[in-house]
Amino acid sequence: MPRGQVTRISASTLLVDRAVAIFPNHVWAFDFQLDQTADARVLKLLNISDEFAETTLAIEVGRSFISDDMVHVLERLVMVHGTPTCIRKDHGTEMTAHALRDWCRFARCGAVFIEPGTPWKTRTLNPPTEKSMTNYSPSKNLH
Repeated sequence: MPRGQVTRISASTLLVDRAVAIFPNHVWAFDFQLDQTADARVLKLLNISDEFAETTLAIEVGRSFISDDMVHVLERLVMVHGTPTCIRKDHGTEMTAHALRDWCRFARCGAVFIEPGTPWKTRTLNPPTEKSMTNYSPSKNLH
């Protein structure tokens, strides 16, 4: 292993072939987007979507996220939508932490990791349009 390269101890709990969404609530995908406010402070957006239904289940906005924050969002979504069969995520530190891994184990939900540096095929979700964002107002409670 080259010097300075970090190894991850995470592995998919399902075969990648089984992670193709074939019904609603089968595969939920997690992804982060980064943005910044007018004063150049970072905003992190956690997006969770149902790959089969092509719907966004949650968009959480904050200055930072830890795995416990992601578990709280998951718990809230499960109360509304039920438990997914598996979740697809990358190898980011929030995604590989013990809290999220434990949640998957206790919820009997598989985890599939996206291989670093390789794009993966999924249906694309339609981004919010200008019309759908007309009533959007940014939260003033972000610290």
